[in-house]
Amino acid sequence: MRIGLTIVLLISLAVNMLLGGFIAGRLVGGPFPGRFDGEMRPARFDAGPMFVKGLEVLDPDQRKQFRQVLSGHRKEITDGFKKTRELRLALADALAADPWDRAKVDEAVAALQAAESAQQSAIAAAIVSAFETLPADQRKALVEEGKRIESAAHERKRTRRFDGRRGPGGPGG
Repeated sequence: MRIGLTIVLLISLAVNMLLGGFIAGRLVGGPFPGRFDGEMRPARFDAGPMFVKGLEVLDPDQRKQFRQVLSGHRKEITDGFKKTRELRLALADALAADPWDRAKVDEAVAALQAAESAQQSAIAAAIVSAFETLPADQRKALVEEGKRIESAAHERKRTRRFDGRRGPGGPGG
């Protein structure tokens, strides 16, 4: 049972890093400027997506193979992002509709939840497939780097919260 839980937690960490990096890249740098031709390129900002940045711990051949496996899932994942975006907009329209129609709102929520679940499953499947290509030492190195990056990002976020610029007790707070 412990191994199963560990695997689930590692997959969750990888999925969170991938999604967080993708979303941060889209918010800060706009769409991916690169093509998915076996080489994923970070969006136009210095830090780059955390997950892509973490791949630097892999051997160059393993990194290329890992990226190629992820690229093989690109269409499914991007289609899922488009679908969930459309469903979020549909939910927003249902929430703003006049007259209020609770059945339409509930339907829109259910559709969005189903699409998000399918999207997470697709991303997890891509990551598991990519991890499957790595030898044990490379998998461990990537997981440890992911944990380090996640921890550093969390610490930066926690520190910014209490640095006097915002939050309780800060200027204007």
